[in-house]
Amino acid sequence: MMGGMEKIFEPYDSTACCLCGSRSHLSGEHKIKASQLRKQFGIEPMLIGSFDGRSKPKFAQGPKSKAFHFSAPVCVKCNSLKTQNADKAFDQFHQMASEVVACGSDPKILFSKPEWSENTNNYLDLYRFFAKQLACQIAQSNGPRFKIICDFAIGMSRINPIQLFIDRDPAIDVLPALLRNEGVAGHGGLQVCYGSFGVVCRFGSSLTIGEMRYNFAIGLAPIVGLALRIQYPNFEQKCKAAWKALKLE
Repeated sequence: MMGGMEKIFEPYDSTACCLCGSRSHLSGEHKIKASQLRKQFGIEPMLIGSFDGRSKPKFAQGPKSKAFHFSAPVCVKCNSLKTQNADKAFDQFHQMASEVVACGSDPKILFSKPEWSENTNNYLDLYRFFAKQLACQIAQSNGPRFKIICDFAIGMSRINPIQLFIDRDPAIDVLPALLRNEGVAGHGGLQVCYGSFGVVCRFGSSLTIGEMRYNFAIGLAPIVGLALRIQYPNFEQKCKAAWKALKLE
């Protein structure tokens, strides 16, 4: 019944790249791009935290601080050569989208432009950026490598499994004026959803830079969620506990 399912995942390994599995020349990947942090905050120390009124924010010494890195490693080759075009595509798109939002328009209109239309190189590279982010978020939680996400992220596949939703982050409006004026950047961590079959049906996360919010996710067929439960029960139980805690909030 589960024939071939072992090819969907590869186990998490804290000593290997969470994108390709290499153990050579490991480095760290930023949760929020250092270049975007510099644009928002310059090179001065920053406050990092959830700003939920319960936890105490900490100081981070500039955009290169280890506080902004995922704990899961990424090899130098994946972090530069294989995902460089994706990083550039995101920077370009974000600049254009920010200008569109500042004018009161919907950033999705950018996808009507020929250079950003579906399945163009720019379009796929933009989505590859979010595939890399999602792969790192899953690895951060000790989850397995999803081959379809990782292969797409590093350009080994043109099959795009990522769902992307872009809008202005409404949380900006409820932040203290000082934080809004100084600039905001944040991520949503790993988000998980369970479906009617009682297994994981979706993994997602979000990225906010300035006023722009990017929600990105991958949907899972029930058979894949079942395979995850069977092959990685500890991770799946962690996901279930997080999902139940979220529903109780």
